[in-house]
Amino acid sequence: GVIKVKGVKVGKLNIKDIQGKVRLKDEYLFLDFLSAQLLGGHLEGDSQIKLPGPLTCQANFNFVDLDLDTLLKDFALDEKAEVSGKVSGSLKLQGRMQNVEILDGNLSSGKDGGNLTIKDTRFLQNIARSSGQALDLVVESFKNYRYNTAITTISLQENNIIFLIKLDGSSGKRS
Repeated sequence: GVIKVKGVKVGKLNIKDIQGKVRLKDEYLFLDFLSAQLLGGHLEGDSQIKLPGPLTCQANFNFVDLDLDTLLKDFALDEKAEVSGKVSGSLKLQGRMQNVEILDGNLSSGKDGGNLTIKDTRFLQNIARSSGQALDLVVESFKNYRYNTAITTISLQENNIIFLIKLDGSSGKRS
């Protein structure tokens, strides 16, 4: 059959215009050719859910042109940072019941890059302390930083979602 959902809110994330094909085979419910709108861009993907016994799920998603400014605003992080630009990439998710067991993804910036300003002084202080650099240098290096490329790796370590972000711009690299 076909599935169409007008919208879903997962935490602070709004996902709209979800649609795809649904099929049942043996113990699995498959959601194929999924598409949806989120964060100013869209996703495509597929997933499978094992129905009998403990609920297990596996999903693969491809994201296209997610807007970073929309991400910060939707998650109320715009007081901590300002960012412009769009990212695209993929994410693999696997879990059992409510526990995520595998989270593996990569996102990269569009050809136009973007700008980043970190306003969260506590975060900047932690960067200065861990890098051994003076706070004023760290603050300045993350003020109106223009990046040409951004690569983000997403993973799961001890139930914590880890975002490793590497930026490269004319004024140097940041991570």
